[in-house]
Amino acid sequence: RTRLIYGSVLGDFGTATVALNSRALRATGVTRERMLAQIVWTVSGLLGIASVRVQAAGGTLAAASGATSLSTYDFAAYDPTRRTDVHSLLYVSNGDIKAMSAGVNS
Repeated sequence: RTRLIYGSVLGDFGTATVALNSRALRATGVTRERMLAQIVWTVSGLLGIASVRVQAAGGTLAAASGATSLSTYDFAAYDPTRRTDVHSLLYVSNGDIKAMSAGVNS
């Protein structure tokens, strides 16, 4: 289950915390980077959100760069307004992380 802990957002700092369950820890490498990018780009669309902290099983997930307070700048390569190639869309189904690419589920 994914949920935005909006009450923990400090208005002056504009940081949102997204809490995921321990299954998010299964994502590694490119899959984790894409998952974080998708979360950051989605949550950053909320008014007043400048950075996102993603937690799983009580710990904070870091991007490949090591950053834990993430912004769209950390994932500029995944900017949905500039993408011309096709990559998998990550989503959660029955508690598992899955990928959808060109209309085919995996």
